Amino acid sequence: MKRRQFLTTTTVTASAIAMAGCGGGGSSEPQGEVTAEVTLTEDEAFDPLRVHVAEGEAVRWINETGERRTVRANTEVDGSNEWELDLAIEAGETGAHTFQSSGVYSYHDAQDTHFLMCGAVAVGDTSEDDVGSLPCE
Repeated sequence: MKRRQFLTTTTVTASAIAMAGCGGGGSSEPQGEVTAEVTLTEDEAFDPLRVHVAEGEAVRWINETGERRTVRANTEVDGSNEWELDLAIEAGETGAHTFQSSGVYSYHDAQDTHFLMCGAVAVGDTSEDDVGSLPCE
């Protein structure tokens, strides 16, 4: 394979892989309107722990920890939906995810276990009261 063809193939493949991660994993530019914000605090907590959005709306996470953090999906809360999120957010930056289906979506900080720094999003007909006890409470 010629060098130019190899470089073009490598660049296209790398771009496709990078774009694939943006779809379900979250993004800095949400598809829906941001109606809730959660701060990753210097005290190593999500504030607030629970938020509610309508279907098609987005949550924005704000990283105030002073270091890169990753918001990662889990199913640690009873009744939590299976979902994918692996949203890396640089210090001082934000990241967002649009929720399309009603339900409970739990998450944690990837640097900590789910019982140290966690939160949940109630979507659609599901209310914040429907979110059970969080492992980090």
